[in-house]
Amino acid sequence: MVNIRWCGQSCFEIKGNDVTIATDIFPGSMIGIATPNISADIILSSHGHPDHWNKRLAQKISKDDTTSILKWKNGDHGTIKGVKIKGVATSHDDKGGLIRGANTVYVFVVDGITICHCGDLGHVLNEKQLAEIGEIDILLIPTGGVFTLGLKGVEKVIEQLNPKIAIPMHYYFKGLSVMFRVLHPVSRFLKKVNQKINELDSSEVDVSKNSLPSSTEVFVLKPP
Repeated sequence: MVNIRWCGQSCFEIKGNDVTIATDIFPGSMIGIATPNISADIILSSHGHPDHWNKRLAQKISKDDTTSILKWKNGDHGTIKGVKIKGVATSHDDKGGLIRGANTVYVFVVDGITICHCGDLGHVLNEKQLAEIGEIDILLIPTGGVFTLGLKGVEKVIEQLNPKIAIPMHYYFKGLSVMFRVLHPVSRFLKKVNQKINELDSSEVDVSKNSLPSSTEVFVLKPP
């Protein structure tokens, strides 16, 4: 069983039986919501923007000196603390990174479930990137636009990767600081969705290999 908890923006706490992973951590004072309360074995960051990486917070949530930290690091990282991890080079925009820089999409396997965290992906995927990502079970994808994929791009990436579960992230909800109010709400994305939508009254969900749907469904987690 894997527990996936959304902490806002692109930050998730992902708990397996023996490991906890934190993605794209941020200081709450910048975002306008609570700083993620996580104690992590592995910390992943897709890129160095301050709403996706904070060195001080990384030190605070690390488990002593045992936490492994991967910052926008591409390539096959092998198995770390029982988790197979791969970083796939992408861009934060559709101009090859010329506007907003590089972005790393992380693919990792926790207790048999393959999760793909898109970070601030700004474009649809090319054949090389698709091959590197491979088959996945759960897709964590930004849907708020402006700084990331537009709606057509989100639809296309979901189609390209064909996950069992797609979880929207990095969108506007009440409480975010002024700089993030330009993001679109998740409702804009949901109006375009062809897949079954599950709107949960919780910021977290438990998933097992046996509980995965047979075709793509969208799971909307409650904002923290």
